Amino acid sequence: MFLRDMFGTDGVRWAASHLNPDGSLRESRAVFDEVLRKRAGLEQRRCMNSWLAREQEKGPLNLDPALLAPTQAVCFLAGKQFLEGASALADEAISKPQLERTTK
Repeated sequence: MFLRDMFGTDGVRWAASHLNPDGSLRESRAVFDEVLRKRAGLEQRRCMNSWLAREQEKGPLNLDPALLAPTQAVCFLAGKQFLEGASALADEAISKPQLERTTK
């Protein structure tokens, strides 16, 4: 659960930096989603690179699939959680103006 919360929070922070002061998205949702997918992939690669660097410090890299597969899964989930956290904030930013219009 910790990993999920950590990367989801990072995604929300990243998405918040793409909001206007009024809470709306700075760019279209399509552009936001494209940039978000790239950023989530970057987070996944950072996770793997970090793990590889730590393993390399221990000595020659052991790229045994039994050792590598769980790490790849964790890093995939880290990227996915980043994406989901950011998407949730973007969804909220888009629905907020609609909600305000319907309640007036």
